[in-house]
Amino acid sequence: MPAPAVVVRDLRSAEDPSKERELIIRRRRKMMAQAKLKVAYFLVENGFRRIDVNCPKRVHLGFAVTYPLHLAAERDDYDMVVLLLHFGADPDMKDSWGRTAHLCTHSGQVQKALKKLGGGVLETQRIPRPSRNPTPLGLEEFFAKLEQDPVVQSLKQARDKRRQEVEQIKV
Repeated sequence: MPAPAVVVRDLRSAEDPSKERELIIRRRRKMMAQAKLKVAYFLVENGFRRIDVNCPKRVHLGFAVTYPLHLAAERDDYDMVVLLLHFGADPDMKDSWGRTAHLCTHSGQVQKALKKLGGGVLETQRIPRPSRNPTPLGLEEFFAKLEQDPVVQSLKQARDKRRQEVEQIKV
């Protein structure tokens, strides 16, 4: 006796276009939800206070600012750059050193993604990456004015006097 024929029904078949459409919509929604989670985890793991692709983050003791797109570009993370741009990150924002995300990356693939998806002009002038603890723009003038402040000068004089007293006690 021959084996009975097994009928397998494929939901993706063209027999019922509405089911096929529902399946496609479900897959897209699932992919979007996963992408949103990836972006949210990236933002939280890297210390951004809000789940916002254009939210600034203070770095270097709070004197400088960077953005999620800059951070992903510095790490040459192509997938995250594409996701951030998809969710509305502004590729023309500048960090405290005056760099856009184009200038933060060394990867040609990331630069092409920024140019294609970001719509910005690919900048050719590279600004060197800052040292470990860079001084943000305008900070030197701030400290120069601070040195001339009478309150700061009196505090320095008091500190120097205490140091001299400690030195005398040691001797």
